[in-house]
Amino acid sequence: ERVFVNPAIKRELCKSVPSRKRTWLQKIRPWWGHDAHFHVRLRCPASAPLCSPQEALPVGDGCDETLDWWFSAEAKEELRKQAEDKPSGPPPLPELPPACQTLIEPAQS
Repeated sequence: ERVFVNPAIKRELCKSVPSRKRTWLQKIRPWWGHDAHFHVRLRCPASAPLCSPQEALPVGDGCDETLDWWFSAEAKEELRKQAEDKPSGPPPLPELPPACQTLIEPAQS
């Protein structure tokens, strides 16, 4: 459903992909901290009723003022604030839904 990348990657894709072939760029989303990696979010399978789908993506390819914002003074200030507020050490693991927890817990004999 989405691929989260460094905003510079998205900007380069917007520059290099012809406008008539850009529909897939909608799924490429700029996000903080993706300097050396990217994340992929998969669509919920129809056979997984407990899976929560994500909100719909905005209309368009994302090669617009929303991308320009990532290179603004406002964005740089937001990134600075996030860095200051970030606690030291690894982030806590999120609480998993029970259906997911059973996948990672060892089987009880």
